[in-house]
Amino acid sequence: MDLKQLYGSLHRDPEDYPLFAQIWQVLTFAPSCRHADEEELVSLAADAFDYLQTNGEWQMTSATGTTKLRWDGTNLAVEEDDGRDYYYQNTFVVGEA
Repeated sequence: MDLKQLYGSLHRDPEDYPLFAQIWQVLTFAPSCRHADEEELVSLAADAFDYLQTNGEWQMTSATGTTKLRWDGTNLAVEEDDGRDYYYQNTFVVGEA
């Protein structure tokens, strides 16, 4: 799947692609999305993108874990927990190579 082409099909501002790409990367490995097929992952990423653009926060909880994202316009803060032995926390500066 070409991620940039997928993003274009969602009809979002092209300048916001780096945020979507970072969300996609995070959700691809997130414990809460282990069950998601490609179609559901697209939906989750678009949902997270829209919520982050509007509210600055998004959370997904499933039987396999919880993922929390926070966006301040520059930094994407990520917190993941599978409820057992995996916990991950990081902040990505979006748009920096």
